[in-house]
Amino acid sequence: MEKGLITRARKKDNEAIAEIIQLTERKAYFIAYKVVNNEATAKDIVQEAYIQAFQKLDQLSDDSKFESWFNQIVSHKALDYAKSKQGKNKPVEFSSLDDEEDRLEFEANIKNDKASFEPEASVNYKELQEGVQGVLSELPENQRLALMMYYFEDMSVSEIADVYGVSGNTVKGYLAYGRKKIKNIIEAMREKGVSFYGVAPMPFLTWMLHDQMAKTAVSHVSKDIIIKTVGTSAAATTAGAAATKTGVSKSGLAKWWASKTASVKAGVCAGTVAVTGAVGYAAVDYNSNYNKVVRAVDKLDSLESFHIKGTETSPDGTSYVYDIYIKNTDDKEEYYSLYTNSYPDYEGYTFVSHFKKDKCQYYETQDPVDLNSIDMSKFGDYTKASVDGDAVVDCFVNQGKSNYREFSVLKVDAYDFEALKVLSKSENEPSDFRFNIVNELQKIDEKNMNEVSFKKDKDIKILEYNMALWRKLESGEIKMTEKTNCKCEMKIQNGYLISLEYYTPYNSDDEDMVYGISKMEFVDFVK
Repeated sequence: MEKGLITRARKKDNEAIAEIIQLTERKAYFIAYKVVNNEATAKDIVQEAYIQAFQKLDQLSDDSKFESWFNQIVSHKALDYAKSKQGKNKPVEFSSLDDEEDRLEFEANIKNDKASFEPEASVNYKELQEGVQGVLSELPENQRLALMMYYFEDMSVSEIADVYGVSGNTVKGYLAYGRKKIKNIIEAMREKGVSFYGVAPMPFLTWMLHDQMAKTAVSHVSKDIIIKTVGTSAAATTAGAAATKTGVSKSGLAKWWASKTASVKAGVCAGTVAVTGAVGYAAVDYNSNYNKVVRAVDKLDSLESFHIKGTETSPDGTSYVYDIYIKNTDDKEEYYSLYTNSYPDYEGYTFVSHFKKDKCQYYETQDPVDLNSIDMSKFGDYTKASVDGDAVVDCFVNQGKSNYREFSVLKVDAYDFEALKVLSKSENEPSDFRFNIVNELQKIDEKNMNEVSFKKDKDIKILEYNMALWRKLESGEIKMTEKTNCKCEMKIQNGYLISLEYYTPYNSDDEDMVYGISKMEFVDFVK
């Protein structure tokens, strides 16, 4: 890490904070994910840990040890989450692991266990990796974390003891228990004729974890929210470098999107409050209604592909239907989409897009096309949303994932972030105007969701709550009205979001607010 980054971060330098996140996020996410085994939860833990770390940087005595110090915060939070779980994977008590013989063997092999493992190119370690991973997966979360801290994070026994609040001897007993389990699985495989002679169990574990980390698709934290919380007031501008964001589109589609009033892109949510632009921070309740919805939305990213069947009904009762076919990649910020709708001007056309962070390539075709027959040679240059006069152009925000993400959990992805900046500029507002509102709304809407209860219809969980909406008054003041009569309904099945329906605000000719209804159904899952 570049010398001086931490010093700059202490001064709330947005670019420094963003660079630190970029350099340390992968390992932190991997540690959290290995403990909680859930992408959304791991991301929340890491994001919460970054906010705490940057708020307490003055407690770091040696800047060169930032990553180690930060990963201890991640470990603390992952452990807290493990403790909060009940029933499933009940943690093994330390006293039951305090076997003197195992602990002595652990102490005698500390040097050997820290040796490096060099894989041989001619050997396939897949079966061994699966066996060791099986052992890790079966261990209680807090025991798995102890192994991770010692063999992967290279934390000392005393540092781990501080995290757990126990003695060093207890930690040694804890590590000895896990070491014995991994050693036993390798010996069992050897007895079955699988030859891995010369493979030391714990060096292999260390190598395997680093290999897995390098291949892990990271569920990125929101750098923008972190910067808005702990950085300077210019965060939204700098966040373009921190977490690049954007969108692209064609004339009428962008115009339709932008016409759906300020309230639409700022979404659904609560409270009559003043918008300050600051993002609040509170401890994460991983089992809250809101976070259950977040996980259901994020789980769509784990699919190979899926289909969104949408209907937009305007205030006068007219409606049109559209279809979006999404093909995911290993990078959650890159995907392909096919978009069609029943607008007369677009009938017979398919809009093919390749979204990549803040950019998008695009082409349209009247020829038959599916997710497996996209013609890569037809894509033009990457473009971003921009303003042409008072119009938003090159913005395909309604043809990908951005809309359902924002309207379900008010999370702004890379593509949406740039679109919000551009839309703000088109209205002669500061570029962070709409982003600030979305963040304020997210806090309030989360509260609205958590105040109601899920209903069940067989294996489908249904969450319905009263939305809040915002509008800009003639005075320029932003007013948010809590719990309007407008409803939002989401359905979850097998952990996936399968339906989203919400009221959509429009500006009428006389400037009064009128409402239509938007509905999305998520179908045709390919895992």
